Amino acid sequence: MKKKEYDRKFLRLVVIIYRLATTGRIRTTDLARAGGVTIRTVQRDLALIERGGFPLVRTPAGWQFVEGFRLNLPSFPNRRKFFKPGAGVSKKIYTRRR
Repeated sequence: MKKKEYDRKFLRLVVIIYRLATTGRIRTTDLARAGGVTIRTVQRDLALIERGGFPLVRTPAGWQFVEGFRLNLPSFPNRRKFFKPGAGVSKKIYTRRR
């Protein structure tokens, strides 16, 4: 698999997991349309996510995590403040604890 294909696949998997965690349900047709891929590609991606240990279940309304499963997503600070040049962000995040 070429590097660009691998990068796109990885991005698709991350987007699917993120959307499942934030919206609750997703439909393969919506993902295929949004990602510019076939429904079969989305189905393969979902199978790969499932094999990776994420508990998925298919319902008439779409795919979702098994009831009771929660994914703790990292929270990001305000992007404008975080990426402000000269804000010393690297010092705040990457300093070693002694």
